[in-house]
Amino acid sequence: MITIEQKISQAIQEIYTVFSSYKKPQTLKVCCEQCFSQQEAKEILAKPLRELTFKDFASYLNAPVIAGGDINDFKFFLPRILELHSQLQEPEALKSIFNHLGEADYRKKWNNEEIQSINHYVILWWEYCLSRDKPSISYELCDILSTHFDIEILLDLWDKSVYPTAIEHLISFVYDGGFADKCFEGNKYLHDWLKSDRIKQKVEKIFYECTDKIKQEKIDFVYNLIESLSP
Repeated sequence: MITIEQKISQAIQEIYTVFSSYKKPQTLKVCCEQCFSQQEAKEILAKPLRELTFKDFASYLNAPVIAGGDINDFKFFLPRILELHSQLQEPEALKSIFNHLGEADYRKKWNNEEIQSINHYVILWWEYCLSRDKPSISYELCDILSTHFDIEILLDLWDKSVYPTAIEHLISFVYDGGFADKCFEGNKYLHDWLKSDRIKQKVEKIFYECTDKIKQEKIDFVYNLIESLSP
């Protein structure tokens, strides 16, 4: 059976293929010298695409690459940036890639093949996040939503996830107050999803399956909090 990691690897290769028509720029300029120096540009352009590292991209991704750069240059580097992101090489720093995709408004302005390949990666990445034992899923969800991705799709995937960690993330998402994060403010769909019968049934089920008293109290708190959400 193919693993989620293998699916992500395949999606990355698909992105390389889809974006292969974009050629390496002869020069690379983003905004101004203070944002991204010509020396840094020369260092990036000196290497083959697949040999670039996070350190090579550090200053580039911290610069306004969409507003102050050439979108075709960004598309040329995008497959490698996402590959590094998928390999968890400095993933926290590489999270800015989602902000850049949102700023580029890729879901509306790019061609269909490009949109589908990036959507596929985003979905697989979300599934991967749900499969991992991470401290807070709310950060991952906020990052993905910065691409203007549909929260309905993400929550449906969460609901249907087969990973045991998915329900653990749900409990922590509510218990730790992640659902009240500013990036979810006013999101009626998320609010309605949390208080839906299906989600309450999931929480109730794990409550009765749990044998740890302290954890059970945590789950009970979550259930009561969901019940108390205003209509």
